[in-house]
This record gives sequence, structure tokens and C-alpha cells, in this order.
Amino acid sequence: MSALLSTVSWFSLRRGIHSPAVLCRVAKNLGYTAVALTDRDNLYGLPCFLDACRDNDLRPIIGAEVTQGNVSVLLYARGDKGYANLCRVLTKRHCDERFSLVHVLREHAAGLVAVTAERSLLEEFNEYGEIWYRMIRPRRPPAWVRERAIPCLVVPVAVFISPYDYDTHCLLRAIDRGTTPSRLEPAETFPADARLRSWTEIRERFEVFDRAIEATQRLGESIHSRSDFSTPILPRYPTNEPALERLRRKAFVGARRRYGGLPERVAARLDYELDIIGRKGFAPYFLVVDDIVGRSPRTCGRGSGAASIVAYSLGITNVEPLRYNLMFERFINPGRIDPPVLDIVFALDERDEVIEYVVK
Repeated sequence: MSALLSTVSWFSLRRGIHSPAVLCRVAKNLGYTAVALTDRDNLYGLPCFLDACRDNDLRPIIGAEVTQGNVSVLLYARGDKGYANLCRVLTKRHCDERFSLVHVLREHAAGLVAVTAERSLLEEFNEYGEIWYRMIRPRRPPAWVRERAIPCLVVPVAVFISPYDYDTHCLLRAIDRGTTPSRLEPAETFPADARLRSWTEIRERFEVFDRAIEATQRLGESIHSRSDFSTPILPRYPTNEPALERLRRKAFVGARRRYGGLPERVAARLDYELDIIGRKGFAPYFLVVDDIVGRSPRTCGRGSGAASIVAYSLGITNVEPLRYNLMFERFINPGRIDPPVLDIVFALDERDEVIEYVVK
């Protein structure tokens, strides 16, 4: 097994050349079994990358190159926790005006593997998480790396496929910098030899650094990023009792209020809907929407959600589904994969207050 730990696609805007699909196809042909996409300060290419890995029978390693000025670090995500923290780091990178790479990495170190050649990061982050010195070229690491016994990884840049890609890359960089390709500084472009290489070729280039080669192979085999994005992540409703039990209790109380009692056909319909809602794991979603609707006395629930007697009983919708013979299966059914949508119209003069409440 071998892993290609750093590929850069055209989602590194005005830097990368190829799509994730092309990079994955070439990596497969070179004999790799796992690939990491490490675009600059983003995960924009993640959906395409996951599809390409699936099509080429490759194990995806989710990563990104996160920068602050001239400082950069490769971050790889282990499992769900690592992916969540990688997203948090990138969000703060784009949204926090006081963004500090060191502080953010300390705060969100869990599940992340950091690889960098920056001394400040290696020294300050070493106590908080897993960090490695990045060897890009077959040169001996600096003395301070050896003195502190910082482990090394062989992670050369992999951007180009053909000899002509470098010229295209320089043109993109010139557009980005507002200059001409001939006036670009070396630090503003990738090296001309930053092409995808087979693991055999990389081993030959770095053969004197056998420990780093072995460590790179072990790390590539050990990183298993989140790969299943088909299941929706629903918000958790703050309650001391199970969400479905709370929803059942509120629905039956609401039904008695709506109908002035609890007719047998109403109770049967409630049991039927709650059973499906529970099996699909959507109970917290109903509780959250119920809480939001409760912030505004003038709402109108519409769409397929009007077919739900649970929604009607909670006051989310105001159309009585039994009277109009509305089918709950149009809203939720056991065969439906995507989550339900409860469309709510709020009064214009109450909308801002509701949105502010939701954000908080």
C-alpha cells in the first residue's frame, strides 16, 4: 500500500491545473492506493474528489493546506472529529480577522495531523497535537529539527502531469498577481518539477532518508478520513429525555388541543407517523422546528409538511391532513433517503428576530 499525501487541483484557485478526477486517475495508474487532496485554504473540491476516489478504487484522505501570510501547514483529517475540526480551522481562516494559525490549531487539534516546514508551528504546536516536519526535496532537514527529534515525512508537491503544465501554472499565477509570467518571483509559483511521481520514484529520490520514507508510508496507511457523507447531520435538541419521547408527548398534547380530544383515527395516524419519524431519526428536527416556530405567533407551514399530523398537532402547519386526505408518505416514507423539509413562512416584521434567535 502507498499513499500520495499531497495533490493540488484546480480548486486551488489560480494555482492548480487539473481536476480531482484527473489527479486520481493518474495516481491510480501510478500504483497508489490512497490519495490526499490538499488544496489551498479550502475544501471546495471535496465532493468531486470523493467521487473520483470511488471511481478509481482509492482511499480518500481529506486534507487542506492552510496558510497565514507566508506560513503554511498541511492538515489531514482523521475520522469525523478530524473533518469537523478541519472545517472549523478553515472557517476561522476565512472569517476571523484576527486569525492565528497557531492558536486555532491548539484549539482544534483533535483528529488532525499537521505537516509543515515552518519552525514556529513545529515548536509551538508540538505539545498540542500530531505534527511532522515536511520534506519537499531530498535535502537534509535543518539542525534544529534533528536536535528536537521532530519526526519527518516525505511529502513533495504534486501538481503537474505534463511538461506543459508549468507554463499554464505560471500564467495563472501572473493573472493572480497582476503581472507577467517573466516577472514572477520563485516563491510565487510551484517548482517546475512538482509533478505526480510514483511511490517507487519518490523512494529512489529520498532513499537516504529511510526513516522518513517508512514513516510516510505508515502514516499514509493509518489516516482514515470520513468517507460517508450520505447521512444528514441533524442538530441535537437540548432535552433530558429521548427526542422521540419528547416529540410523542408534545404531539399527543397538541392533538388533544387541536381536536378537542383524541379520536381513534387521530391517535392511529400519530402512532404511524411517529414510528416512521423515529426510525428515520428525524425527531430532533421536528423539535427544533417546533421551537423556532414558537418564537413567532404568525407563521404558515406549507409544502409537503402539511401532510403530517405531527406537524399539525405541534402547530407547525395549520392544514388538517385527515380532512383533506393528505398522504404522509409524500413528506416522509421509509424509502426516502433525503431528509424532510418543513417550509415555514414568517411574518416580515418578525423574521429578523427569528433568524437572530436561530443563529444564537
